[in-house]
Amino acid sequence: MLSNEQKLMSFELMKSVIDKLKDAGVKAITFTGGGEPLMHPRTIDAMYYAKQLGFEIGLFTNGSLLNEEKIKQILEIEPTFIRISINAGTPEVHRIIHGLSDSNESFEKVINNLRFFAKEKIRGGYKTDIGVGYIVNPLNANELGILSKILKDIYDQEP
Repeated sequence: MLSNEQKLMSFELMKSVIDKLKDAGVKAITFTGGGEPLMHPRTIDAMYYAKQLGFEIGLFTNGSLLNEEKIKQILEIEPTFIRISINAGTPEVHRIIHGLSDSNESFEKVINNLRFFAKEKIRGGYKTDIGVGYIVNPLNANELGILSKILKDIYDQEP
């Protein structure tokens, strides 16, 4: 069985792929995946590398692996957009949809990360478009109003 390290692309390979995309005339890269892109310890470094080469950058994340340091690093790269896939308005439904353990802490962490993104965006004058992703299904459809109130409170927060 492969270790987690063996399953990850090396940073050198990441850079090589980015270089080839540049050579091919690609203008933008969105960091996403069949899972959480920030699980790779060098994703932010790859975003920075791509930005230095002139790419427009986007990021899709579930927001659970973010912290204040990573948020600052990401905003300093100035991606065009960041989308945080939250898919719920309450901790309980978030836990179910994202297949998490019994803990409801992840939802609050993601909301707090959104709050910090908003504060840092204002503080630093960043132009990055920060938004949320929400795949509507029968389990979460009635939570759109709840999430919109939470997001409005974040939007209305003092810088």
